[in-house]
Amino acid sequence: DGYLLYLEGVVLKKLDLRSQAVSVLQASVTAVPTLWAAWVELAGLANEYEALDSLQLPQHWMMNFFVAHAFVELKLSDQALETYTSLVAAGFSKSTYLIAQMAIAHHDRRG
Repeated sequence: DGYLLYLEGVVLKKLDLRSQAVSVLQASVTAVPTLWAAWVELAGLANEYEALDSLQLPQHWMMNFFVAHAFVELKLSDQALETYTSLVAAGFSKSTYLIAQMAIAHHDRRG
């Protein structure tokens, strides 16, 4: 069950068992690709671009939201904006979440 895997991943992350948490959270998003909370926890564990690139993720539209979110967290603003722009073009133009995340990425570019 993807939800139980998510809870297990949160516990493992709290126990600072990072590699196990990553594995379990990857299984969670594979089982339930629309479980955004699991994606967010996973993004918190990908603390550099190489770690993000090495994740085994399901080919699902939620992965694009995750990647863009992770780029914002990693302060990779140009990559985040590129990904968010593609999501807007794909039909999410009225998403207030995307608009807010794009504003954060633009703000971070100024830094």
